[in-house]
Amino acid sequence: MTTRTPVTEFFPPRFGRLFPAREVFGVYDKAGCSLHVHYGDSPAFVDGGRTAWDVIWEQRDRVFDIAHTHPHGPDTFSSIDENSMRAIATGLGRPVRFWVLSPRVSRLRVVHPCQEPQDADVLFDPGEDNEPMWAARLRWDSRMRSAPPTINLAKLLRRFLP
Repeated sequence: MTTRTPVTEFFPPRFGRLFPAREVFGVYDKAGCSLHVHYGDSPAFVDGGRTAWDVIWEQRDRVFDIAHTHPHGPDTFSSIDENSMRAIATGLGRPVRFWVLSPRVSRLRVVHPCQEPQDADVLFDPGEDNEPMWAARLRWDSRMRSAPPTINLAKLLRRFLP
């Protein structure tokens, strides 16, 4: 019988103070290979800067997914994200898949050029098999802590009550 090493052995309580969460931005091709990753200095903002825009333009035929993290939330795209997504899709002249990863959910939105974004986001639970293979690495690089599981009270009561 194997024993599991407690997570606190790898990440002691001071881990969060020594290595604070940060936003991370990544560009990936259809095979899931990283074309560019940029690390922010804050859990609330990452500036991909000129380098990110250059990579997106130079690799425009290979760009498939563009993602970033919100290590402390929110679980949705910000207004800055929305403007950037529209600009990128319009600049590339084709639909692009955008992701935001938070502790509770991964949100995917496909943005078409010259169209207003539609609220047709697809949500994935973190760590699920249908999440892209790069998602776990992006969360790790972001130093994101997992969210506590949501509790379905009705299901819990049915399990313990006759």
